[in-house]
Amino acid sequence: MLVIKLTYDGNKFDIPGGQTDWREPAMRTAQRETWEESGYKVRTGELLATVRNGFRIYRCYLQQHEPGKEPDHEVSSVQWITASEIEDFIAQKMWRFQEDQAHLYLSWLKTLDQIDAEIDAEIDAEIDA
Repeated sequence: MLVIKLTYDGNKFDIPGGQTDWREPAMRTAQRETWEESGYKVRTGELLATVRNGFRIYRCYLQQHEPGKEPDHEVSSVQWITASEIEDFIAQKMWRFQEDQAHLYLSWLKTLDQIDAEIDAEIDAEIDA
């Protein structure tokens, strides 16, 4: 999962995101903020959750393998983390929205890992057949 480490708010971890400019759809905001904060271009997918103040979280799909720019001034680092790292960050209280959102990240990542494993098993079964 793509995360950013903030330069403010206690240098906590968060997912890319931010405020809409009030003229753009929320899906476009997710794309723009991910680009601005991480340097990755993404395509937005399904809505995963609506959290505090109507903030929408979307599943996003990479459109490039390497960042196209440096992160903006609000971000000290951009990282790819695993489910076990999400658990570690939760235990160490390293998430910006520790109580509201961090548990969602772990649930989503574990679900996606399970789906990927099922697809891999189906592909292996077809190859062996």
